[in-house]
Amino acid sequence: MDGRRVREILAGDEYADRVRADRREGLELGATGVPFVVLGRRVAAPGAQKVAVYAQLLEQVAGPVPSERVS
Repeated sequence: MDGRRVREILAGDEYADRVRADRREGLELGATGVPFVVLGRRVAAPGAQKVAVYAQLLEQVAGPVPSERVS
């Protein structure tokens, strides 16, 4: 992104409504700090998590990944 455009965005309020909406949604989902990961707008994980936890959350949202057969 062009440096001038970045400065315009940071100095203005072009995205302020979106940021406030994201913050509100995060609070509704239970966010109290960062990091806070939301998947599919249905499940959330506060704090840093192990890979296994993220895998479990992804399965909750998307379903299990079918295993591939090698023939």
